[in-house]
Amino acid sequence: MKDAFDTMIQYDDAREQVYGEESSRRIAQMQVALELHEKENQIDALIADDKMKTLKLRNTQIVITSVVLALIAGVALLNLFMRKK
Repeated sequence: MKDAFDTMIQYDDAREQVYGEESSRRIAQMQVALELHEKENQIDALIADDKMKTLKLRNTQIVITSVVLALIAGVALLNLFMRKK
C-alpha cells in the first residue's frame, strides 16, 4: 500500500513537472507571437508615417515649383509689357 502511495506521489510530481514545462513553453511561444505582432504593428506605423512624409514633401515641391513658375511667368509678362511701351 505504501509503495502504491509513493508511486502515486512520484507520478503526480512528474505530471506537474511536465505540465509546468509545457505551460512555460506555451507561455514563451505566446510571448514571442505577441512581440512579433507588436513589431509588425510598429513597422506598419513607420511605413504609413513614411508615406505621409513623402506625400507632404511632394506637395511642398509642387507648391514651390508652382510659385517659381508663376514668378517666371510674371517677370516674362512684365518684360513683355515694358517692351511694348
